[in-house]
Amino acid sequence: MSDAPETTSTESPDNSPVVRARRHWLRRALTILFALLFVLAGAVAGSYVWIEDWAKAPFGQKASVNLTLARGMHTRAIGAQLKQAGLIDNDLLFLAWLRIHKLHSKIQAGRYAIATPISPADLLARLSHGAFERTLTIPEGWTVAQIGHRLKEQGWIADERIWADLASQPIPASVLGVELPRAEGFCFPETYQLEDGSRPESILARMLDRFRRQWQASRPDQRDPRARDLTLLQAVTLASMIEREARVPDEMPLMASVYLNRMHKGMRLQCDATVYYALNKNWDEPLRHADLEVDHPYNTYKRMGLPPGPISNPSQSALEAVLHPAANDFLFYFYAGDKRHIFSRTFAEHQAVIRAHRTPAAHHP
Repeated sequence: MSDAPETTSTESPDNSPVVRARRHWLRRALTILFALLFVLAGAVAGSYVWIEDWAKAPFGQKASVNLTLARGMHTRAIGAQLKQAGLIDNDLLFLAWLRIHKLHSKIQAGRYAIATPISPADLLARLSHGAFERTLTIPEGWTVAQIGHRLKEQGWIADERIWADLASQPIPASVLGVELPRAEGFCFPETYQLEDGSRPESILARMLDRFRRQWQASRPDQRDPRARDLTLLQAVTLASMIEREARVPDEMPLMASVYLNRMHKGMRLQCDATVYYALNKNWDEPLRHADLEVDHPYNTYKRMGLPPGPISNPSQSALEAVLHPAANDFLFYFYAGDKRHIFSRTFAEHQAVIRAHRTPAAHHP
């Protein structure tokens, strides 16, 4: 043991110059770190917005690009191939967008025909849906039965009853927001690109999804007051009637006005197309007076209001006509030939038009 006298420091170890210096530098380091993190967070957020904007912007010249993606391709190779094909301008941004949305495993192998310009987001949606080798065209105003005949004729199904049974099943609310009794009216008419061998279930799903998007594009939340109380089923039913009656799209809003005006006045709709549907008659076969007297749920000459459901699969023009009809008080129309109709406000005016044309095969409500 040392005999030297003990000395004591008057400064606390926690407040020594060394400790204070360490604390000072620690505070500075934390301040710098937080500042860097803040800047980094801002940069990340800015980069995210930039990538999203890039992914939504159409790219490419107007053309049709054939693309083949082999099975097992890595996303880097896919990105490089897309850039080489002129479908995207930056494969690294494409890969980043895939990672952000966790879609890098969704791309499917196959042969594609891509119409450009197209945005990277839409391009990925195409590549995620699957390749196609064939097209299927459904004309506007066709019925489910006519669609089934074409599917059988082109080899998509072996028996038309397969499609008829599938289309007659209820559509759950998860598909279009409300449960519907069957697919008639909701198989949107369009040219579809389908993978060879597509099952009828997937074909119907494509048609229903296309209808959903086109319905929303028709602005149902901004509809005319006269159509405000129509349910989805009722609106599509009326659109299907107009699709069959009109000869040119620009007359559809006028026809929609006629039927909506009649509904609000409590008048029978008296639509010839519903009688043709009820009797399963060909459109080029004239209706007889006895046909109009048939007691059938789809005979709008005998029953009040709309029929139970659609009589065809209407076009975008017909859907928009119902939701946004012409502003008038017409209650009648008469087919005058050359794909044109004459519209009238009163029964007397309507009768005068009929006498002037004297057309026994006229279609009118």
